[in-house]
Amino acid sequence: MLRAAGLQQRVRGRRAPVGRERARAEALAARIWEFSQFLTDVLGVERLPVTYRAVATMHHSCHTMRMLGVREGPERLLGMVDGLEYRPLARAQDCCGFGGTFAVKMAAVSAEMVDRKASHVCDPALASLGARHLRAGPRSRL
Repeated sequence: MLRAAGLQQRVRGRRAPVGRERARAEALAARIWEFSQFLTDVLGVERLPVTYRAVATMHHSCHTMRMLGVREGPERLLGMVDGLEYRPLARAQDCCGFGGTFAVKMAAVSAEMVDRKASHVCDPALASLGARHLRAGPRSRL
């Protein structure tokens, strides 16, 4: 089980080894899960023994959502927290511009993307629904 989606993507990867290493790599990749996938899809968790009275939205990281295709697992886990009301983030599919070295190499573009994402997180319409908490996958993206 890997929490870092980028690392998981590299192991499952688009650049698969060739020759006899390929079978070993494929066997390893078949046993690796993103954390929320492991809990919901492998273990079949349907309820969490957690109470948190709040309203929250979520930022999906690009690695988790685009490269691994994981979106429902984290949202399902949030839905299992007793007392937590989940409100989807507008344009959640949009990149925040802050992943990897992109923010360093393309600082101006990254800053604009971060500003745009932050405007959705801080949207008064979302706040009017009571969202006061932002949850995210990889902590490095906040």
